[in-house]
Amino acid sequence: VPLFQKTYMACHTSTGINGAFPDLSAVGKRRAAAYTRQPILDPNAFVVPGFPPSVMRQNFKKVLTPQQIGKIVAFLLTLKGQAIDEAAVKKGVKW
Repeated sequence: VPLFQKTYMACHTSTGINGAFPDLSAVGKRRAAAYTRQPILDPNAFVVPGFPPSVMRQNFKKVLTPQQIGKIVAFLLTLKGQAIDEAAVKKGVKW
C-alpha cells in the first residue's frame, strides 16, 4: 500500500473535505515546506479555522521515519489545485 494512500487519503481527499479534515489539494500552492511539515510533526501547532483540534493523528513523528515524512511533504508540495486521480492511487500508483 503506497505511503500516500495510508496517510493522506485515509483522511483527506483532493476534491473537498472528507469528514473532519481540510482539503489539501492546493496546499503546495499556498504553503512552504516548513509549514507543510509542521502539522505532521505537531498537528495542534496550527489548526485550520473551523476544524477541531486533536482530530489528526498525533503520532506521525513516532510511526513514520524522517524519510517518509519528507516524501509526504514533497508530495504535498506538488499539489497545486489539480485533481488527484484517487482511483489510480488506490490501484498502487506511486506518488
